[in-house]
Order: sequence, then C-alpha cells, then structure tokens
Amino acid sequence: MLETALAVLGILILAGLVAVARFALRLRRELAAARVRTPSTITLEPIAGAAWARESTGRSDGEAFEQAGFQRVGSFEVPEMPGVELVGWAHPGERLYGVTYNHAAAGVWSDVVARYADGTGDTASSARHGGELDQPPWSRKAHEPGAPAVRLLEIAATWPAAGRLEATVEGFVEDFRDAYAREMAWRNERGGPSREEIARVAEGMEVRFSAADIDQAYDQQRRQTLGRLRDECVEALAATGVRGSGGSSLDQLSLLVIHDQMSRAEAIDELGIVVELPEELMESVEAEGGGDPPVRELVRELVGDLPVHQRLRLLGSVADPVGADVWEVPDGF
Repeated sequence: MLETALAVLGILILAGLVAVARFALRLRRELAAARVRTPSTITLEPIAGAAWARESTGRSDGEAFEQAGFQRVGSFEVPEMPGVELVGWAHPGERLYGVTYNHAAAGVWSDVVARYADGTGDTASSARHGGELDQPPWSRKAHEPGAPAVRLLEIAATWPAAGRLEATVEGFVEDFRDAYAREMAWRNERGGPSREEIARVAEGMEVRFSAADIDQAYDQQRRQTLGRLRDECVEALAATGVRGSGGSSLDQLSLLVIHDQMSRAEAIDELGIVVELPEELMESVEAEGGGDPPVRELVRELVGDLPVHQRLRLLGSVADPVGADVWEVPDGF
C-alpha cells in the first residue's frame, strides 16, 4: 500500500543516476516528464475513471482482484505526486487491501497489503522500482517486479491471518494516507536515501557507476530531501497562522530554515548564506565537530552572538515533518 512512495523514490534515485551517467536521452526525458516527488504526506482525490486500469496490466490485475472477492473502492489521483493515479480494492473477509498504481515513469504495478494489530504489515508488490531501498522495521515486503496480481495474491495466502486489522472500502483512504505518512516519517528521520541504497539501485542499471558517481547522486538526493523538508516545514508553520514583520505572509519573506535532519556543516553553510559569519567563529565551530550542541541549538547560539543589525528573528518552530526553526532574515541580506 506504500509502494507508491518506494516506486517513486526509486525513480527519483534513478533520475539522479541517469543525470550523473549522462546517457539514454529518451529515459532522461521520460523521468523529467514524470515530475517525481515524494512528499511527507499525501491526499487521495477521487477521479471519474482511470483509462489505464482498463488496459493490459491494469485490466488483468483488476480482474484478478475481482475474482478473488475484492470490492472496488474507486479511482484516485494523488495531487502531491503529479502523474500518480491508483485504483483501490478491499477484501473485508480476508482483511486485505489491494492497490493498482499508474505512474508516467514507473508504469503500472500492484500491491496486496495486510496490516496487523501489533503495528507490523505484509506487502507483496510488483513495482519495478523501490525494492532496493531499506524497509522500516515494522514492514515485511516481497518484491516481484512485473508479477501479475494473481502471483501477489498467492504470496498473500502464505501470510498469517491472526491479528489482521480490518480492511474496508470505507477505511481505505484513511488507512492509505496514514500508512504512507508513517513510512515517510521514518524515511525523513533517516535524512533521505543512503549511499548504500543508491548503490543498490545503481547495481540494477545497464551502466557501471564509480564511487564518485554514487557520491554525486547521493549529494543530489540529499539536497532534494533537505529542500523538500525545508519547504514542508515552512508550510507547516504558515498553517498555524504565523506571519512575518509587518504582517507579511511567509512566502513573501526571506527565510532561514534549520531542521533536525541537517548536519552541523549544512546548517552553518545555510546560516552563512544569509549573514556574515566571522572566520574565527566558523573555525571554532568546525573544530568542535561532533553533534553537541544539537544543530538548532547551535544556530540559536550563533544568531545570538551576531551584531544587532544582523540578528535574525525566530518566527517559530514546528515538529512535523521534522523538528525545525524558521527564521526571518532582515531586509538587505
């Protein structure tokens, strides 16, 4: 039920590797057109129909779900992930969910999902991408890229039936959103894909990548993850009604966002972009190394030591999607 996140995240990593390798013009265009994103939370919006669900894989998987006794929930799009559409299925008797997805770059794939009272879950997926990524400790996932839904249902038949949570037509949307948010919160806490995950994605590609290539792709993913978290933290603070000087909305201001997934070096670099930090101060911070004090506390101390005319104004803090401080940067910086 979460392979929409994993498959698209796999595509995002693939896009970075393609950019590093500078090959396959058609594939690069396909990935660019897909506008891949992996937001921390999503919504499902009903759509009138999904033509792809009546063609080829979408049709055969839908028929397999129907023949297995699943009830069709409906067709949905995910506004936060352009290009992602899905058809939901529920089997209240077996307490299983089924999902068939379509994405411009990832293609069509399906999941079968069981959730348990102890917080764990089983998923069988036919997604082409995402199987190389680490899984949360509560998640057990079987990946068979390109497998038909019939095969996924065979895998599901081996799962324990005891302790399964309900799977209903009425509960599908909320359960889907909650499961997605839970996994993305775990991935956010890890700071995005690791070098090891990117290396595993690279192993499945046609070209060979050097360690430098993997590092470059990792750095790109890291920047994208930090940028996404920054934007989501600003949106979270704006949703509380906080405004800047003169009543300005946050999107009208120059802002500095320091969040818990940033390293000390990343936080200092961000601060150094908006204010002039004395060289001796930079050297002392770099010499300290380590993780004490925590990054947000460190930046608060540094801002407190700045000349008055350079002082930033702390607009507020948020806890989700990650802990963060949002600062207003004075005019002229």
